[in-house]
Amino acid sequence: MERRYIEYNKIIDMINEMQKRNEIFVIRPSDGINVRTIERNPNKLQTVYDLGVADCRKQLEKLRYYLR
Repeated sequence: MERRYIEYNKIIDMINEMQKRNEIFVIRPSDGINVRTIERNPNKLQTVYDLGVADCRKQLEKLRYYLR
């Protein structure tokens, strides 16, 4: 657990490299997500969900082009 951040950073680096090589399409949150690992506040969860839907809609045309 103490070194978990190292593996996390390796995976993030791998994702960034794959994205640069156009091997994967990545949709990331456009804004910070301020929720705990186990969040119980329905308003916060709804806000994060709505952000995800909005970000996906913004990227939808690029995703369709990528999938062609």
